[in-house]
Amino acid sequence: MNPAPQVLICGDIHQRPLCSRDLVLCERELVYVPTYKYLGCWIHEFSNNEKTVSALTSAAGRSYGRIINIFKQFGDMGYETYTMLFDNYVLPVAGYAAGVWGFKDYPAPQVLQNKVARFFLGVHRFAPLPATSIEMDWLPMRSIRWIEMLRMMNRLAGLDEERMAKRVLRWDIELGGVGWVRDVLNICEVWGIPSPIGPYMTLFQYDLEPIQRIALREARGHWVESAQRMPKVRTYVQIRDFMDIGTLVLANLSRGQRSTMAKLLCGILPLEIEVGRFKNVPAERRFCTLCKTEEVENEVHFVFTCEKLQVERSGTLDILMHVDNDFEELTHIESLRKLISPGRIKTFAECLEHLYRFRQDVIYKPNSTRH
Repeated sequence: MNPAPQVLICGDIHQRPLCSRDLVLCERELVYVPTYKYLGCWIHEFSNNEKTVSALTSAAGRSYGRIINIFKQFGDMGYETYTMLFDNYVLPVAGYAAGVWGFKDYPAPQVLQNKVARFFLGVHRFAPLPATSIEMDWLPMRSIRWIEMLRMMNRLAGLDEERMAKRVLRWDIELGGVGWVRDVLNICEVWGIPSPIGPYMTLFQYDLEPIQRIALREARGHWVESAQRMPKVRTYVQIRDFMDIGTLVLANLSRGQRSTMAKLLCGILPLEIEVGRFKNVPAERRFCTLCKTEEVENEVHFVFTCEKLQVERSGTLDILMHVDNDFEELTHIESLRKLISPGRIKTFAECLEHLYRFRQDVIYKPNSTRH
């Protein structure tokens, strides 16, 4: 035993009697405490890990601040670099010892991951989570913790039988999985993977790469299902090819272009269809303030049909569409789907940024010489 922590953990030392005797260990009297921090985790009488998760998430948030400083220092960075920084700065802190405590669904780490994703996309905190999750294509924090639990199972399965941790694992299995083993078996059931416990209590080790793909496929299905129920991403679910995720984040776009494109896809570009909801204007009366045609200013109207933007559109977007004769027979939604394909998204993003800046100048700088 490690005699250093001279404490006994008790959930509430003020509400119930603890012991009629003073307990001594290694000639030192033990002190009753409600929680105790040991090896970076907060130990609780009933294995409540909320305090551990809160402390780790707070520390991971400070690590995220370091990523922002690096981002601003270089001006911008690609998706793979940003993901690498997230994996090396934030995840090791937020997921510290997750192999032990990571089964439950804790909201705070996922909130932090969503915040990190939104910063790269350049969208605000009201952006719909299904759309931002689909675009970033990162494993959810809960899935990352579950994989760490399976990694811990691999480590325990490889230990010598005389090691204390292995003996505790065997004891849990003999009891039918009443503790940590029960959580591992629940993960296997959710993801549809074989149990690590074979006949005669033999233990198997997992190949984690296929399991990561299973977890990501399950997360994608959940994101798509959630997006299809959200009115705000009405256009997104029609134009996004869910089998070809990553065209936005992997494209060679500037930060401004990526932000404008992400806002358009997520349904939060400040067009009348979006800002009208904050003015309590019915959706069918959120008319375009530029062309005065009493047409609802949604994404399709802004990109293709607004008369006020016709001249600005003709220099780039019309040229891009007329290069390919396929556009002549397509609807506006089908055209948008083609415009965000890998070969066209760069030019489309440049055009989109130009159109939106012109729109803002017309509305908020009516005396500008640009128009």
